[in-house]
Amino acid sequence: VGATGASGVQGATGSAGATGLTGATGVGATGATGPTPETTTYTASSISTISGNYVSGSLASIQTYGDFSSGGYYQVNDGDAITPGYEIQVGFTGITQFNRIVFNVNYTNTSLHTIRVELYNYTTSSWVEFGRFNGLVNWTQFLLGVIDSTEFISSGNALLRFYHQSTGNAAHQSLYDYIALEDSLQGGQGPRGATGAA
Repeated sequence: VGATGASGVQGATGSAGATGLTGATGVGATGATGPTPETTTYTASSISTISGNYVSGSLASIQTYGDFSSGGYYQVNDGDAITPGYEIQVGFTGITQFNRIVFNVNYTNTSLHTIRVELYNYTTSSWVEFGRFNGLVNWTQFLLGVIDSTEFISSGNALLRFYHQSTGNAAHQSLYDYIALEDSLQGGQGPRGATGAA
């Protein structure tokens, strides 16, 4: 038997193939539109004391609810022996429509004097009453309904006033923490139901 021959030389390694093209990016479906907000709030754009004794506060004082404990309120005292005891006017801008007047107020609890809450009617050039209050034991929230705001808006403006209809008493104080108009799809709280059997 003859001798085994020498091993052959290993062949060269071939070059790597080219990388394939990236596939197209898929397009996902657009998500559903979220629900319309239940309430649009219009905070006041101006406030002024027409009559009565202005004590303290500014526009910013009535734009945030619940900050009365840190001095965030607008205070007016009755004018002494004048009629009306006081009048405050609050202006709003940029309004499309609204159906509620909301405010938080504290009025000297011993006072039997009546404060009327009124909106200005631009069609009849007169004030229209939507509610009233007198002496309050503590801070009290009011929510007054407005069925149709059309006549109370002019070029996006609305005007609200608090009108002390009788002669004032200088010892009586009115503190307003928050005043706003709202366009709400959500109704006010209903009456409390009867208590169930024990």
